[in-house]
Amino acid sequence: REFEKIRRDLREKSSELLDTQTKLNETSSRWHEEQIERFKTSKELLNAENQITALSRERAILKNQLKDRSYKLDISQEKAAECEKKSLIQQDEILKLFRSESTLKEDLLSAEIRLNRSRLEHKQLRQKHSDLKTRQDRIRTVLKIRERELMTCYSAKTNTFCGFEDPDICGFTNINDTSDYFDWVRTQGTTPSKRTGPSKDHTCDTLTGHFMFIEASAKGRGSNAILYSPMYRGLNEQCLDFFYHMFGRHVGTLNVYAQASGDTMKVAWRAFGNQGDHWTNARLAIPRELARAGYQIAFEGITENGYQGDISIDDVSVTDGPCPIDEKVVAVRVEINSTSVLRTGDVFAKKLKRKLRKRRGRQ
Repeated sequence: REFEKIRRDLREKSSELLDTQTKLNETSSRWHEEQIERFKTSKELLNAENQITALSRERAILKNQLKDRSYKLDISQEKAAECEKKSLIQQDEILKLFRSESTLKEDLLSAEIRLNRSRLEHKQLRQKHSDLKTRQDRIRTVLKIRERELMTCYSAKTNTFCGFEDPDICGFTNINDTSDYFDWVRTQGTTPSKRTGPSKDHTCDTLTGHFMFIEASAKGRGSNAILYSPMYRGLNEQCLDFFYHMFGRHVGTLNVYAQASGDTMKVAWRAFGNQGDHWTNARLAIPRELARAGYQIAFEGITENGYQGDISIDDVSVTDGPCPIDEKVVAVRVEINSTSVLRTGDVFAKKLKRKLRKRRGRQ
C-alpha cells in the first residue's frame, strides 16, 4: 500500500513534473519567441538607428546644400537687384528716348504745320496777287468803260442821242400852252422829294450826270407835263431807245407819243404806277413810212395825288434800222393812223424772223 501510495505520489509527481515540464517548455517556447521578437526588435532598432544615422547624414548634407543654395540665392538676389537696377536705368533711358522721339515727332509735326501754313500763305498770297491782278485788270476795264461812258456822257449833245448833259437839252422843248400844266425839269443827283425819283442819272451813273424829270409835289391828280423832241427823219425803219425811272407810292402815268409832221399826236407807249427804284429800258420801232415823213417824239408825264410820284427819263436815242431783238427789252411798233397802244415787240420780232426766213428761202 505504501508502495502504491508512493507510486501514486510518484505518478502525481510525475504528472506534476510533466505539467511543469510542459509549462517549462511552453515558457521556453515563449521565451524563445520573445528572444526572437527581441532579436527582431533589436534588428529593427538597429535598422532604425542606421536609418536615423543615414537621415542625420542626409540632414547634414541637406543643411550643407541648403547653406550653399542660400548663399547662391543671396548671390542671385544681389544679381537680380543689380539687374533690376540696370533694367530701371534702361527703362529710364528708353523713356528718355521715347520722349526725345515724341519731342522730335512734335517738332517735325510743328515744322510740317509751319511748312503747310507757309505754303498756304504763299498760295493765299499768290491768290491775292492773282485777285489783285484780276481786280487791276477789271479796274482798268472799268476805267476804260467809264472813260468811254464819260466821253459818251459829255458828247451826248447830238440830235440822235441825248443824255441831257447839254444845257440846251439837245433841242428838246417844253411848250407853254394849254396842252399841259407844268414843265419837265433838267436836274442832277436826286430829286427834291424823298422816297421817289432816281439817286443818279443813267448816262454817267453819277451824281453829276443830268436827266429830265417831273416834280409831283403839289400838282394833284391829272396834271401833265409834255416834253417834245426835235424832228427826226430817216430813209428806212428806225428805233427809238430811252430809259425811264418810275419809283414811288404815288407814281402816275408816262405816255410816249409819235407824231408825224403835220399830224396829230398818237399814243405809242404807256407805263403806269410804281416800276421800282431802277432805270428801265424801252424801245419804239418807227416804221419806214413815218421815218420818211419825219416825226417828233413827245414824253408826257401825268401825276396822281401825292408827292412820291416823280417820273424821269434819260438817254433818248434814235438809230437807223430795226430795234434789236432782246428778251429783256420788248420793242413796241408804232402804227400809222392809230391812237391805240401798239403791238408788242414779240409780234414784231416774229415778223422779222418770218421775213428773214423768206429771204433765205428765196436765196
